[in-house]
Amino acid sequence: MNTRKKPSDDFCLESPDKRTIYISIPKNASSFVSDWLTENGWTTRRIGSTDPTYVMVILRDPADRWISGIAQYLESLWITADQITEGLDKVLFDIVDGFDDHTWPQHIYFEGVHPKKSRIWFHTDLDLMTSIGTRFRLELPKTENFNKKDQQRRDIADYLKQRMTDPILFRKIQEKFQRDHDIISRADFTQFGPPSLGHFSPLPRNDQ
Repeated sequence: MNTRKKPSDDFCLESPDKRTIYISIPKNASSFVSDWLTENGWTTRRIGSTDPTYVMVILRDPADRWISGIAQYLESLWITADQITEGLDKVLFDIVDGFDDHTWPQHIYFEGVHPKKSRIWFHTDLDLMTSIGTRFRLELPKTENFNKKDQQRRDIADYLKQRMTDPILFRKIQEKFQRDHDIISRADFTQFGPPSLGHFSPLPRNDQ
C-alpha cells in the first residue's frame, strides 16, 4: 500500500446489489461521481468489509489530470498564474507528483484493492456520464459539481498547458506517470457515447 495514501482511501462506495465497488481517484470526476452514485443508493463502506464481483475505476489522461491537480493545489495556496516564478515553475516540473493527492499516480489508489477481482474501466474522455449511467442504469444526477472551476484555476491550467507544449517538460510528466499510461493503454473501457473533446495532447499520440 502506498504510504502517501490517506486513511480515507480505505473507503469505497458499494452498489445496492453489493456486486460493484467504486474506488474514488481525486481529479477523475470523483466528487461528481461519488455524489451521483450516492443519490442512486450506493453506500460508503470500508474496502476490507466488501466482497465485490467488480471494482469500478475511472481513469484520466495523466497530463490532463496533472494540470488540473496542480492548478487546484496552487489555487489553494492563493497563487495566481502571474505569480508563478521561474523557480516555482522549475519545482513544479521537477517534483511533478510530490505535492498532494491530486497529483499522485492514479494506480496507487486501486492496484491493491481486491487485485483478483474484475475491473470495470471508465475514462473521463469517453462520455463518462452516459457510460456510467447506462452501465449501472442510474437516475439522472441531481448534483451540479461537475467540471466547475473558477477563473484563477483556469488561468493556471492555461499556463501549464502552454508550458507543456515544450516536449522536454511534457515527457517529464509522461515518465513520472508511465505506469498510469501503461494501464490506460491496456484497459478495455466501458463506453456508451462519443468521446469528449477535453483531452489535452500537445504532442502527437505516437510520442506518448
